[in-house]
Amino acid sequence: MMEGRAAGFLACNVICLLMTWVAVPLRCYARRRVVVRLAAEDWIMVVAQLLFTWEVIGCFLQIAYGMGTHQHVVTVGSMERAFFLLFIGTHLYATVMMLARVSIGLLLLRLMASRKQKFAVWSIMVLNVVAWLLYVVWTFNLCSPVSRYWQWSSDQGICRTERYSIGTYLHSAAAVISDWTLSLVPMWVLYKSNLAKKTRFATAGILGLGALASIATVVRLVEVNIANGQGVGDFLYTVTDVLTWSIAEQGLAILAGCVATFRPLFVKVARPTEPSDGTRGRPGRPPQPGDTQVDWDPGLTVGFIASTDEEEGRFGKIERFHMRTIEETSPIGVGLDRSDSRTPLQMAEKTKRQSIVVIAQKEGWLP
Repeated sequence: MMEGRAAGFLACNVICLLMTWVAVPLRCYARRRVVVRLAAEDWIMVVAQLLFTWEVIGCFLQIAYGMGTHQHVVTVGSMERAFFLLFIGTHLYATVMMLARVSIGLLLLRLMASRKQKFAVWSIMVLNVVAWLLYVVWTFNLCSPVSRYWQWSSDQGICRTERYSIGTYLHSAAAVISDWTLSLVPMWVLYKSNLAKKTRFATAGILGLGALASIATVVRLVEVNIANGQGVGDFLYTVTDVLTWSIAEQGLAILAGCVATFRPLFVKVARPTEPSDGTRGRPGRPPQPGDTQVDWDPGLTVGFIASTDEEEGRFGKIERFHMRTIEETSPIGVGLDRSDSRTPLQMAEKTKRQSIVVIAQKEGWLP
């Protein structure tokens, strides 16, 4: 039977692992359904999920070696193994959070129309990478030699435990700034868009999920402060709450990055209401009189428009098409023609232009 805080730590790991292993495959399915292939941000999130899984497995082993229990009932060998896994998990935590935020940032760039908006998102991604590098270097220099971090029975070397708090505070401050910026910038874009108010509120709510991770970050900082006040005499027990909130923070970050791509899973695809002559709606031909007009809400992942120049003629199975005439500049929802390889969320200013938006479900060649 588990003692102390081990049971709560285990439960948090299991819940977050199951939650993210549902979210990430659903994200990949939704993206494959819409854009045919996975984009860079999707692969980054997959890597983050794999590293998170590795970290959770390490947490399971830490619990087996005594994490969450009082140190006086743990053998020296088990304690050293637990601290070795904790050292690895610390760097995995920083890496997973960095990758999750970069993935979210790349996805949000598809919403950005102005240079200021793109600059804000790129700045946050750079801040995350720099904070990650500094945090890794900082933690590697906590103990000299590095092995002193987990070899507590050794008399050689020294660990500067006060440095851990400083590095954690700085890294967490960058995390909170990043999470709130990645939540507020797209809301700013939606506020200036001409989408229906209901759609704007729904999309803003989804994008705002990233702020939940920052709440876990703040709680984690409080737990770090409490653990520091209790000292290192019973560190296996006192640090457990910090680790619990670290796992929760990563789970929420991955979940927030995936939920934003789920819209195609819940939206019924619109089809033309008028009979087709077999040519209407086919990509690559000019729009014809009588083409069906469809109300289009881009959401976040409307996706695949046309092939690149190297794959001329390669399209997915047409699930929906949309022809519209754009009368005025809009920061979101602008269709693109066949020659443009960008997604519809990578916007450019267009005036009085007709375009066909194709959503692909399965990749293939059109006759």
